[in-house]
Amino acid sequence: MINGYYQEPGNTQRTALDAEEMILANGAAEAREADALREQVKAYSAQIEELKELYEKNSALVEKLTKMDLPGLESSVLSAIEESRGQIADMLQKSDEFSHRENVRVYRNIQASTDQLLRKQSEELLGAAQDAKGQEARPRDKVRTATLIVALLILAVQLLDSFGIMDMLVRMIRG
Repeated sequence: MINGYYQEPGNTQRTALDAEEMILANGAAEAREADALREQVKAYSAQIEELKELYEKNSALVEKLTKMDLPGLESSVLSAIEESRGQIADMLQKSDEFSHRENVRVYRNIQASTDQLLRKQSEELLGAAQDAKGQEARPRDKVRTATLIVALLILAVQLLDSFGIMDMLVRMIRG
């Protein structure tokens, strides 16, 4: 019995449909989460660009003020500019830290859901194999099962690659 359905010998269609539905649902949920994160990243990128523009304007004003040679005003403006630079650096650091935390969180969520999905599918396949053990398995059923396993593995690799997790894993392995 798989997913509450009794499976007739040689009928893997219902199992394949259930697994496919689960994969599509998980993929859609992960896509929505990835889209939300992309929107956040766009918003942070816009804020960073605005900060960079403000930094350039401040630098231009500093150059003008240094040419005016106003001693009292110059020192107060320079200290304000230095303070602004410090705030900009802090904001950029916080943005980088937030992006890193979110990327790690998404990676872990995807890894956990993929592990859970693969574990469940493996259990279903083992259960189906045990049910079929009493009967002589036809070569065609073995090919179907092998094809399903290969397709699921390819899907898992593609999901990991589409979220950039494969690149992160390669970079982590390389050091």
